[in-house]
Amino acid sequence: MTNELIQLFDLWENVKYSSEQIMEKSNYIEAWDQLCWRIQFELNFEKDNKASILNAVVVLSDRIYERYKRNRRQTFLRVLLDKLSALLADHVRPEKYRRTVLKIALIESAGAVALELDKLEVASELSSRLKSALKDISGNFGPSLISMKYLDSLANWLRSHTPKTTEDLVDHLIATDFNHPAFLDYLFNMYELQNIEAMEDGHLHPLKKRLKAKQLRLEIIILRPVEPLIKGSESVASKLQALLTTEIRWIDAQLNHLRCLNLKQLKLSEQQVSNGSKPVLNKRLTKWPSEKSDLVELAYGLYVYMRSRGSLITIAALVKWFEDAFGVDLARYSHRFAEIKMRKSTRPSKFLDAMVNEFLVYVEEGNAFEPPINLKK
Repeated sequence: MTNELIQLFDLWENVKYSSEQIMEKSNYIEAWDQLCWRIQFELNFEKDNKASILNAVVVLSDRIYERYKRNRRQTFLRVLLDKLSALLADHVRPEKYRRTVLKIALIESAGAVALELDKLEVASELSSRLKSALKDISGNFGPSLISMKYLDSLANWLRSHTPKTTEDLVDHLIATDFNHPAFLDYLFNMYELQNIEAMEDGHLHPLKKRLKAKQLRLEIIILRPVEPLIKGSESVASKLQALLTTEIRWIDAQLNHLRCLNLKQLKLSEQQVSNGSKPVLNKRLTKWPSEKSDLVELAYGLYVYMRSRGSLITIAALVKWFEDAFGVDLARYSHRFAEIKMRKSTRPSKFLDAMVNEFLVYVEEGNAFEPPINLKK
C-alpha cells in the first residue's frame, strides 16, 4: 500500500506542470487510474492504517486542487481529482477533503454563470459587477452547498430564460436575492437620485410614482421566502426598499419646498398688485387696441416663455399686470384661453403670428426708433 501511495505522489510530481496536449498523448491518466484502483482494492483489507492512507490521499488532493484553482482550463487536473474522489467514495471522507470537493464544485458553478453572462447583451457595468462578485465567490467564499445550489439555479435560469434587457436580469437577481455587495452597490448607484434640487414638480411627481410602484413590487418579493446567495445577510429587496423609502421622503420634502416657494411668490405678486393697482389704473399706459382674447393669448405666451426659463411668475400675476397696464377687465381669462384651445383646429388664432410678422417687417424696413402709426379704425 505504501508503495502505491509513493508512486501516486511521484506520478503527480511528473505531470503537475504538463500541458493538456502532453497528457492527451501520454498514458499518465491510465497509470493514475490503475494506481487508484489498486489502492482502493487494498483499502478493503487494511484496518490499522486506513485512516493514515485516507489522510495521505487528502493531502495529495489538496495539492492538485491548489494547482487546479490557478489553471481551471487544464481539464486533466479535474480528471485526476475525480479519480481520487472515486477512490474515497466507499470510505469515510475526511472533512478537509469534503471541503475541497465543495470548493471545486462552487468554482465550477460560478464559472458556469460567468459563461452564460458572456452571452448576454446587458449593461456592461452590470456584467462587470456580477463577474467581480463571481470571482470573489470563487476565491474568498468558504465551501457552501447553499451558494453552489444558488449559482447552479442561476446558470440554469440564464440558459432557459435568456434576459432580453438589463432590467429583466436585475429583477430576477432581486427576486432570488443575489445579495453580494458588488450587486448591491450597482443597485444603489442605479436608484440614487441625481440633481433632485434642480427638478420641478412636473418631473418629481412621475418620479415618485415610479418609485412607489417599485416599492410595492419589493414588498411582494419580501413576502416570498427564497434561499439567498449569502446566508445570514439582509435581503436585497429589504435594503433596496429602505433606499426607496428614503428617496420618496426626500422627494416629498422637495415638493413641499417647491409648494412653499410658489405660495410665497404668489403672495408676493398679489401684494405687489394690491399695493400698486390703483396708481397704475389711474395711469394706464394706453387702451388695448384689439380683442381681449388677443391680450389673453399674449399673457399666456409670456407665461409659458418665462416659466420654461426658470421664472416663478404666475398667470394670475401676469393677467393682473395686463389689466392694470391697459385698463381692461380679463376676469374670465382662463375661459377665454379654453375657447382659444377649443377652436384652434377650425379657427386658429393669428394674433401672435401677426405680431411676429409685423415685428420682422419693422426690423427690416421700419424706423429703428418709432414704428409707424396705423390710423385706420
